[in-house]
Amino acid sequence: MRRLLAVLLTFTGGGMFSAAGAEPLTLAQIQADVRARNPQLRSAAALAAADRERIHQAGSREDAVAGLEFMRDSSRRLNTYDTAELSVRQKLTLTGNRDARRAVATAEADVTSAGVHSREFALLNDARDAYFQLWSARTQLGLIRESDRLLGLTLDLIRSRAATGQADANALLAAGTERTRLHERQLALEREASDAAAKRNTLRDLPAQQ
Repeated sequence: MRRLLAVLLTFTGGGMFSAAGAEPLTLAQIQADVRARNPQLRSAAALAAADRERIHQAGSREDAVAGLEFMRDSSRRLNTYDTAELSVRQKLTLTGNRDARRAVATAEADVTSAGVHSREFALLNDARDAYFQLWSARTQLGLIRESDRLLGLTLDLIRSRAATGQADANALLAAGTERTRLHERQLALEREASDAAAKRNTLRDLPAQQ
């Protein structure tokens, strides 16, 4: 029985392998979507940008603070004021302190940027794994469906021969058992393909079952 299937698949299986394993989205497109849409990556990039902005702030003087105070000479006139005093305060920081703050801010920004690159690398690897898992599952599903079709034809042939007493009962049993095994494997691969597609879509910030 297996030898018969192998011969039949030799003539019919090659084209099915390519067609069933075809993936509408390329790996490059999926990874581009991950870079552009993944919420974890976007959040990490926003934090890195904020840390970069703090480098300039750390090396700058603090903003001047203005104040305005009204005073009265007599406590009897509660609704009037005699004097207004305007003040401006500017905190002058030593150059060495500003350089130290800038160095600390730069180091923190470098660490955050390295974290972004690490996160991007991990997410792109996850996307690549999901892509090839989905491709593999779909390819195997195509082969299994074709095998099931051929087994169905074989079973019909065996049954027709059995009706005339020319078929072996063991051959009929073997074909039925093999078809059951294929159906079980098909269900497992369908679950695997569904999980891989959900993971791929989630990484792209899309609904899992899209």
